[in-house]
Amino acid sequence: MAFTVTMLSWSTIEFKAKLAAKNQFRSALSAIKWGTTYFLKAHPKPDVLYGADLASEIAAALASASIAFKNLDHKYSETLVTHAKELFELARNNLGLLSSISSEVSGLLQWEDDKFLGAQVLASKLVFKGKASNSGRWAEYKSQAEQFICSCVQNDVIKKTLGGLLWFMPWNSLQQPQLSLQPCENPMGMRYMVGFGSKYPTQPHHIATSIASIKKDPAPVSYQGGFGSWFNKNEPNPNVLEGAIVGGPDENDKFSDSRSNYQLGETTTVTPAPLVGVFASLA
Repeated sequence: MAFTVTMLSWSTIEFKAKLAAKNQFRSALSAIKWGTTYFLKAHPKPDVLYGADLASEIAAALASASIAFKNLDHKYSETLVTHAKELFELARNNLGLLSSISSEVSGLLQWEDDKFLGAQVLASKLVFKGKASNSGRWAEYKSQAEQFICSCVQNDVIKKTLGGLLWFMPWNSLQQPQLSLQPCENPMGMRYMVGFGSKYPTQPHHIATSIASIKKDPAPVSYQGGFGSWFNKNEPNPNVLEGAIVGGPDENDKFSDSRSNYQLGETTTVTPAPLVGVFASLA
């Protein structure tokens, strides 16, 4: 969720005018506040954070959100800054806790740890905007960022499918923002945003949409009963989760539209969050 809030916040910061023009700016802020409200409740004291020990990640989310709210709700923005500073100190004073949980958890979340590329890209932006000179260390940051992006897109450092998708991993590869995969380019002709177009995933891995609403079927559903009655049904989900983005195709551009295939069909908040800014820039 911290990554989601950070991405949404930067989208509103960078593309405020674009979002406002489509009447989506307030909606984006509302989504951000949904996440920050949870974080503030989970951080009742400077040295207390309920949940995982991802204090620095949450600090980054609150800091970016504070910028998004700065000109609209200054008091709330200041509250976010205060919590961000406290959480950063908490993280700095308690290094190494994540890796001590277990090797499995550490490996799963290791991809979140490396922020060097992001820092290089932000530094490059200062050069492009004329706020830093294109020389010395600033020029090195810009050059390194450009080299990495070119290596991914042009030099096959990152694997590409035949349909043109940059394929990073078996689980939720579409989490990495990219727009190169269009229906005319991929063999499945599939839209991976639920409810968009004529062909999209009908069985996303999402419990609430795979069980009928109580307005249509008031019968109680137990946890185990849900598997037999709903999860294993080879039918479209009774509720369409419009706007959700699934994990996407596999490395061979194949997609199994089955809710049991969580690697390809799971819907998360981290997948569409970076795309808000990308789509806003194209609006």
